Amino acid sequence: MAGRVIAIVPARGGSEGIAHKNVRPLAGVPLIRWTLASALAACDEVIVSSEDDEILDVATMANVRLHRRSPMLATARTPDLPVIVDAYRAIAQEPDDLLVLLRPTSPFRRAEEIREVVESLRMTGADSVRSVLRVQASAQKMYRAVSPARHRDDRAEPDVWYLEPATDRHRANHPRQTLVKTYLACGFIDALRADVLLGCDSLEGDVIVGWAAPVERAIELDDEGDWARAEALAAEKGWQPGEIGE
Repeated sequence: MAGRVIAIVPARGGSEGIAHKNVRPLAGVPLIRWTLASALAACDEVIVSSEDDEILDVATMANVRLHRRSPMLATARTPDLPVIVDAYRAIAQEPDDLLVLLRPTSPFRRAEEIREVVESLRMTGADSVRSVLRVQASAQKMYRAVSPARHRDDRAEPDVWYLEPATDRHRANHPRQTLVKTYLACGFIDALRADVLLGCDSLEGDVIVGWAAPVERAIELDDEGDWARAEALAAEKGWQPGEIGE
């Protein structure tokens, strides 16, 4: 018997880059409603997790379960993992449940794409499926900044900064054709098995399958520039929630 497909939509109220963005109208429709339209069409159950009364009011729709999370799980520093665990534990768990994480800040997804990601999770037997975008620069050419203190250089000027390789297989001077391909997690559609979430305390597990997100539609709404781009794209294409065409 196939497990339930449960969408979890995390939507906190305290947005910093775009004020009240989860309820702000995008092309005339509150942002969160874009995600709920595709989630309801593709999933057996939809849970909205928020601490905010206005968001919960706007998300009130047939077949949407509202979960009021603690304000302690709604700060700018709160990672996704405890939020998803908290929302999923609010319902009866089943060992074969498949969970889909849908962030309202990526509104232009289609129901058939959610079903495609879920089917990939089922068919591969992976722990999770992550939506990703191809990054042209390989991680093997990248560095991360480190503190001068780690180099024991007390004489360094305040604006001096140091680098160390970002990966163990560092190849900064190798031809790009010899380097591993690198992908960026974009949060468009992510899916995982419930036993990985609760048994491994993880949103990914050990076996991760990639799903290539559509570059044009995989917009993450972080600031006003992103919002303007999304508004323009929706207007150009004539998109509405549940009606995302080519």
